[in-house]
Amino acid sequence: MKELRKKSADSGVNQMIVKAHREQTELAWDRAEAMQPQCGFGRLSICCTECLEGPCRINPFGEAEQKTVCGRSQQELMEKQFLRKSADGTAALASLAGHYGCQIDAAAWRVISLNSDTMLNCSARLAEVGSAAAAILTNLAKAQPGKRVTTAAGMGVLEAGKANIVCHGHVPPAKVEALLKAAGSAANVVSICGSEKMLPVVTNYDSQETALLTGLVDVLVVGPQCVTPATIALAEKLSIPVRYYSQLGDDTSIKEAVAIAAKAFQRRSGKSAETGAAKKESCIGYDGAAVAKGLVYLGGCGNLANTQDASFVKAAAVALDRGLTVVAGGCAGTALAKAGLCDAKSVVNLGSCHDAGAFLELARQVKAAGLPVFAVMPELTHNKTVATAVAFASQGIPTWVNLGEIALPADLLGGNLRSFAGVKQIGQVLADAVAGK
Repeated sequence: MKELRKKSADSGVNQMIVKAHREQTELAWDRAEAMQPQCGFGRLSICCTECLEGPCRINPFGEAEQKTVCGRSQQELMEKQFLRKSADGTAALASLAGHYGCQIDAAAWRVISLNSDTMLNCSARLAEVGSAAAAILTNLAKAQPGKRVTTAAGMGVLEAGKANIVCHGHVPPAKVEALLKAAGSAANVVSICGSEKMLPVVTNYDSQETALLTGLVDVLVVGPQCVTPATIALAEKLSIPVRYYSQLGDDTSIKEAVAIAAKAFQRRSGKSAETGAAKKESCIGYDGAAVAKGLVYLGGCGNLANTQDASFVKAAAVALDRGLTVVAGGCAGTALAKAGLCDAKSVVNLGSCHDAGAFLELARQVKAAGLPVFAVMPELTHNKTVATAVAFASQGIPTWVNLGEIALPADLLGGNLRSFAGVKQIGQVLADAVAGK
């Protein structure tokens, strides 16, 4: 097992990792280690299985230029793969918008409905996808405005003396509100990943399994995205009831879910439970922010190749040290909340990754005032956050993304989509911008 400090910066998560190791329970980190070495062609995004004449792969070290059967060069192949990821992520955002009651017009669906026969003009299509993603994010933000509220983050939000209902995977707000109403003071309703902005948050994507190992989760309510198959399998192994949001169709089914949680709590009452008891007060939501020197969005999902939460906390510290206002969302926001940075003064945590549309509106205001605006995605996992980065870049916001070993053209989206080369690089860029260089 890797040293804990290399797995997570969250002490509560580390406590559960130790428990999992002791009980021989497999977690995401174990599966990632067992998967090594991963395919080098895939890591470079230079293999393709789109048609039955493939799979094709390109030798990055060949002396002569190599092309796929259909004639794509190495660069074109990488661009196409990135375009598909971006379109898939935009479709995921559109799907969420539908669940949240937003209307998506047919033109947007045509833009993001890419298929393997869409073979040419990847750069132009990427700009169209970015614009569609920006429009969807903006609509989501308008449909679900959230004033800033004070809540908490960390494993300690799970309460030993009360039934705990954990929402994970973008459960629609109306169902969350109904759960809160039905639970009253009898049950504690919390979330994973910060998907439900009015709820306390336990942890983020990479460590979602560890929340179940506390022994304090009585019902898991899951939405349509971000929930891993391993989490559902672990819930079944631990006899934790799982309810899909689609099963909570009326007041009766919601009350039944709360009753199931109460029964599960009665069964575990008096038994020992393990939890990283730490929790930090956290402000979440957005109702305005004062920007003095500039604005930076910090987003992304975390990636097991890195120490969980560490890059987000470091990047936030650098931006705050430069006097910039930091806006965060999704798993990055949860990382900062667990670190105690999402107070009323330091970091504006919008909530979910799909709440990034509020940043776009704030960015327009800040740019109009002549102040610099940036976005940084130091770790990416899901295509939704890839699409968000493309949306930002398509709106003229310099956006740094960590795509691992994938190299993209320097002029993509007007040069606004840039490769992340570490916190030190970003620190210098932000310092120069604040200084007016």
